[in-house]
Amino acid sequence: MPKRGKPPKAPEGYEQYPGNPYKFWPTLPPCTHRIEAVKGDPNCCGGTYNTIECKVIDDLVTRLDCRNCDGNPNWISGFDRHGDVFFKGHDGIGDNIYQRPFIKAACDYYQTVYLQTPWPQVYWDLPNLKFVKTNSYFRTQKINVKKQNGWSNVPYTVAHKKELKYSVIRFREHVSILEQFNQQFPIENFQLSMPVKDEWAFDVPDKFIVVHYPTLRREWLNGARNCKPEYIQQCVDWLKKDYTVISIAHIKDSEEWFVQKPRGCDQQFHHGELSIEQVSWLLSKSSLAISPVGFILPLGWAVGCKTFIIFGGAQHPKLLTHPKFSQSNLDCIIPEPFCDCNKIDHSCNKEIDLNKLKSRLFTFLEGSGE
Repeated sequence: MPKRGKPPKAPEGYEQYPGNPYKFWPTLPPCTHRIEAVKGDPNCCGGTYNTIECKVIDDLVTRLDCRNCDGNPNWISGFDRHGDVFFKGHDGIGDNIYQRPFIKAACDYYQTVYLQTPWPQVYWDLPNLKFVKTNSYFRTQKINVKKQNGWSNVPYTVAHKKELKYSVIRFREHVSILEQFNQQFPIENFQLSMPVKDEWAFDVPDKFIVVHYPTLRREWLNGARNCKPEYIQQCVDWLKKDYTVISIAHIKDSEEWFVQKPRGCDQQFHHGELSIEQVSWLLSKSSLAISPVGFILPLGWAVGCKTFIIFGGAQHPKLLTHPKFSQSNLDCIIPEPFCDCNKIDHSCNKEIDLNKLKSRLFTFLEGSGE
């Protein structure tokens, strides 16, 4: 890339754009609303956004125009946004669901958000968001990347670069995925939610449940977190007389397989026949989803499906949830005593009393889930 010369002087009525001396935006007059508009002050922005003397501290100090802030949540728009940002996170479908609240907040804060992900469908409703292709080697992620179009490149002028990452080391310190994300990109008043499109719909029975049986993947053999497959099967046996049972998975010979072959299911989509959009819609319309630990936990939670997760070992539910999020549509049952070793190949205790399992299942199904 050729070297650029000395940055030009800003034209009259303009000033340098934060982080890019070759770009300019209009000079804004001082705030005429309040000189000291502090965080949460109802006299500025209706308490919706956080403003401190019309300046927000990020990687840079950026001045905001507060002229339209009196109760209008759209006051951060156009040139008032904080430049562009590039986010790099994890590639798993569940990880991307967990990232949604933070990327949504970033879309409110920055002018353009570039996100590297194999799952752009998860963010379909967010504005000013562009997707960057990831070179994942995981099978289902590669399949989804090949189906997508409209990938973007990250301009070299992007001033802000951030990562959303979590680590097993922090798990051992009892710091959850969402807490780790929030430490890297702090946000407030967030919810784990994802709207679904009517266009994702397909024909389904009137009254049904969705089940994901335990599987193992050659590329990541995390058997420790799986529950005993007979517990999933027992739940199906209890419910199949009242509900149509739809089983979903994406197995493939020598790549991913069931720990125990499912039985008693009315409809089976076991070879990736459903896209992530269709799975999301299916969950949103189901009476209940039953699954071991996996992507069903955050996805079912996000689309408002009653989601019943049966844990094995290795990772405690507290690592996969957050007290700020409403958990009225999520219930997790764990073995006792619980093994929180955070090792994927450990022989964890997975024993759950069947009477307790049945009681928790039906109480959750028939009640609020809280």
